[in-house]
Amino acid sequence: MEIKCKFQKTEFFEDQFEEIGQLNYNQAIEFYSTFQFSEELNKYYNRGLTSCFPKIVFYSENEKSLTIWAENNEGIFFRYENNFQFFESYVSFDINQNKLELNIIEIIRIFYNNEIESIFNLKKKVIEHSIDTQIDNLLIFDGQKIKPLKKLLKTIPFLILWIGFVFYDIYNEYIFGIYFYLISSLVWLTSIIIYISYFFNSKNVKVTIDAKNKILVYEKNKNKITVNREDIHNCEINIPNNKAFTLSDYSYVWFVLKDGKRFVINNFVAEPYDIINNFKPNYKVTKVGFPFLPL
Repeated sequence: MEIKCKFQKTEFFEDQFEEIGQLNYNQAIEFYSTFQFSEELNKYYNRGLTSCFPKIVFYSENEKSLTIWAENNEGIFFRYENNFQFFESYVSFDINQNKLELNIIEIIRIFYNNEIESIFNLKKKVIEHSIDTQIDNLLIFDGQKIKPLKKLLKTIPFLILWIGFVFYDIYNEYIFGIYFYLISSLVWLTSIIIYISYFFNSKNVKVTIDAKNKILVYEKNKNKITVNREDIHNCEINIPNNKAFTLSDYSYVWFVLKDGKRFVINNFVAEPYDIINNFKPNYKVTKVGFPFLPL
């Protein structure tokens, strides 16, 4: 059985692997033994952006694969799979905690000898069938087509209630005081300010993602920015850290490129995770009190 190898490091994108090519058993053991799992894990836990657990994949042309990865310094996870079945387990470096009574080198040997399916009880995969027979890799998000009025409508009842309090206070000769108006107006005024800023920020914005080649094109008015994932210095999703009724629907993702260019895609154009899940950059999530757009 011809077996090839690929690996993934912490700073890679989630769908990115580096191919090694064909390896015999001895070469596979040497590669596993010299792979810097601990060093990569240190990077993983000290990195601000999303990261990948260090991972090695041995695979054959007949769709059988053995994936080995580390999530801590106490052991190694592995997953074997074929077209319809899989087996996944954990091998502790502590012999007393190792329920399989096998180490990873022995697991690799069993895989190379094509014996895993006769040793472990494999589980059936849950295979999801798609109704669509053709996948469109080009996604277009057009700010001109979005009508997010329902986000603003959430604020209207609070504004009406606030106006009611104003008239009630005037009728009762100002019993509430100015601080009441300042604090209570935050409920609706903040939401309206954010709505207006999102509306104008999304005006004439068009975002196109080539999900296959991982290319994002941001267009606003006559300006166009084409982005490959390697061009990104920072990618960040900002979402509210509270569940305030008038603010919970506002969020955005913003990009800072290595050449200094920056742009924001707010959720009047596309939901941040729709961008992330199709473009698949490394990113971080920041929860903010008020989801104002960055300057």
